[in-house]
Amino acid sequence: MDFFSFEQFWFWVDTFLPNHKHFHLVGLAAICSVIWKIRNFTCFEQKKAKSPTEIICSTSSFICYWAGLQKQEDQAELEAGAEALKEAALHFHPRKASPVACLVQKKNIIHVTSNVQTYA
Repeated sequence: MDFFSFEQFWFWVDTFLPNHKHFHLVGLAAICSVIWKIRNFTCFEQKKAKSPTEIICSTSSFICYWAGLQKQEDQAELEAGAEALKEAALHFHPRKASPVACLVQKKNIIHVTSNVQTYA
């Protein structure tokens, strides 16, 4: 099996997150979007992510932002899942993330306050 295959992602989420399968694609899209954005910033602006925690926090922010595009009854669950993802990353890597490495969500505008990127 290819190390970076989508099959591995689907196996992992089916094993560890068997409920709410309709959210799995949102999570995959967020992960892919963050990896692509950080790749672009690394290639074109020579800015690198400071830690894997920063990538996870960015993924959490995308999920929170995209929660607004989901059905009303699904929004709160997606936001809670995104918050749990961010909290887990900060719990396991507290020293790798500076206070400004994670994203701040204000009025549905997402800002990355590190040197990597800014969304407005």
